[in-house]
Amino acid sequence: MNEDRIDDCSYCRAPLEIIALKFGFRGTKIIASCPNCAMAFAENGRNPRPKMLASSVLLAANQEPGMSGMPDKLEQLHLRAKYVIGFLLAAVITAAILRHAIHMYGGVPPAQIRTAALLGVPATIFSIFLLRRRRR
Repeated sequence: MNEDRIDDCSYCRAPLEIIALKFGFRGTKIIASCPNCAMAFAENGRNPRPKMLASSVLLAANQEPGMSGMPDKLEQLHLRAKYVIGFLLAAVITAAILRHAIHMYGGVPPAQIRTAALLGVPATIFSIFLLRRRRR
């Protein structure tokens, strides 16, 4: 039997059955289970080696307990930090492009753009405050 096959159970070597597909921004995940062992495996599209789900009780002999299919809290924190940094970078680039377009094509001096932006910040905060208050 081929040892490199990832579509076989690591315990009984029976073929895995696909239970579900999860589509996301970071790729597709396949969740498969063994019909004999009732073990579930999650396979990431980028990393074709199957990982066990957190709900599984048994671990393979060469697999560490931290290698479950669910990310730990530190990985989630890093992922959130990446999203926040990316969002802030995109906001700064968008603001620079808008400022350049308004100055060059609209003929508005930079001092007026700065004044309008500074007056817009309290108005935006006040609008957010009112919208949150209505939802409660």
